[in-house]
Amino acid sequence: NVCFSYENVLQILDPEQINLLPYILLPILGNEDYDEEDSDGMPEEVQLLDDDKKRESDPQLRLTLIEALLLLSVNRYSRDLLREKKVYPIVRTMHLTETDERVTDAIDRLVQLLMRDEDPIDPNNPDINPDSKIEEFEEI
Repeated sequence: NVCFSYENVLQILDPEQINLLPYILLPILGNEDYDEEDSDGMPEEVQLLDDDKKRESDPQLRLTLIEALLLLSVNRYSRDLLREKKVYPIVRTMHLTETDERVTDAIDRLVQLLMRDEDPIDPNNPDINPDSKIEEFEEI
């Protein structure tokens, strides 16, 4: 439920605050090897996993975790952070072995959000810079 609020999303993804992203990613990771380009930037907590690491076996839980990532990608700031943290290579690899259609559909939606072309950054856009909207309201 905390993923529904814009303000919560910023705190949830901030490595200096709640930093929930590694805990969402760990269950959907298997023991796959990622090349250096893909793994460089991933959260440290998900980079050095044991060879016997297995992906979560419950499809409903996998779906819930992907849906949480979808909710966290609600704004440009969080999408950029998810890209920076290399979420796409993780879900791309997960998609290759996923057998549940509901999960693959959710992964497809997430990939569309992460891989889409974004408009150039406008520092006055509250989707990019929420402080700009706060400053605007304070002036009123």
